Amino acid sequence: MRNNEYLKVGSKMEHIYNGLNRQDLKLYSQVGGDPNPIHYDDDIAQREGLKGANAQYIYPTGFIFNLFKKFFNYSRSFRVLELGIYQQELIYSNKHLFYSSYWRCGDSLYSKATLSKIEGNNYYFDIIQTLFRPIKVTDNEGIIIKRFEALKKGYGDGKDFEKDLKTRMISGNRILHYNERILLTGYIIIKI
Repeated sequence: MRNNEYLKVGSKMEHIYNGLNRQDLKLYSQVGGDPNPIHYDDDIAQREGLKGANAQYIYPTGFIFNLFKKFFNYSRSFRVLELGIYQQELIYSNKHLFYSSYWRCGDSLYSKATLSKIEGNNYYFDIIQTLFRPIKVTDNEGIIIKRFEALKKGYGDGKDFEKDLKTRMISGNRILHYNERILLTGYIIIKI
């Protein structure tokens, strides 16, 4: 049986990467060919108008390929024909252009591919990557039990923070406060 026989239009593949850290960012900047220190040094990033170090867009884009790892393992004829990332909103600040969403240290990245069309051996997937940024844990009375990096560094403030703020009950009647934002959207066409 071929590995792709179970794929139907609407099939989904998912991957979660938990807890981006500075070591990941620094290593990627060295091997990825973009040693710009705003991607791993908070002081330099803040001097340039950012709230802290953040991942380059090409780094989270690479996690899209984790969705298709099983094809690399099981199909000798797997091939990426095209990968497209849709333009994200840009913000002008401090004489620089910045993306409106950043993958920051402590964030988790949720990648999802949904099969939208099949033409022969070509499979068309819609891609979405969502950031989950933990802010704090409180008790039922609102007393902060734990502060995450986003709150400590100021990533979790302002109107964007309030707009995207969500809560979820966790063990022991504690409440997790977090942001959920779309990082990027796009598509990938693969041939199996």
